[in-house]
Amino acid sequence: MEFKDAAARFCEVIEAAESYDRENFVTAVVPRLADLIAAAAAMQSVVLPEGEDYDCPSISLEDWRERFRAVGHVLGDWDIYWVLDPLAIDDGEADPEVMAGDLNDDLADIWRDLKAGLRGLEAGGPEVSIRWEWRWGFYNHWGEHATAALGVLHARKSEMYYRPRPSSA
Repeated sequence: MEFKDAAARFCEVIEAAESYDRENFVTAVVPRLADLIAAAAAMQSVVLPEGEDYDCPSISLEDWRERFRAVGHVLGDWDIYWVLDPLAIDDGEADPEVMAGDLNDDLADIWRDLKAGLRGLEAGGPEVSIRWEWRWGFYNHWGEHATAALGVLHARKSEMYYRPRPSSA
């Protein structure tokens, strides 16, 4: 799948978050997120031409907050999760720090980074620069959000359908 198509399909789900209930949102976003990660991992390295310096149209903080709130409304109490730095063991940490992750932030950040590139393409921006930005972001920002979010959403979906937690009664 072409990365641009995967990005657009993911953004469409995030932009329609208000129209979903939690179960249907998770059912829609998980395959889009998986496709997005696969398409990004398959992207070839991009070399920018000498002097190429294009800034994608920025996404306003208010637009980001709107997506953050919309996703948060749909996910409800599924927003916060716990995570360890996956490279902590390589750093020799005997007791790595447990950190909180936030699905609302993950999905809104991914949306912001991808949407900026999509808007850049719509505005006629140079594809090579936008592809470079997307690939760089995958390995330096939004890819971490995407892989964490996919793992958490997979666990939540598994819990919902396949391995319910025992009741505490």
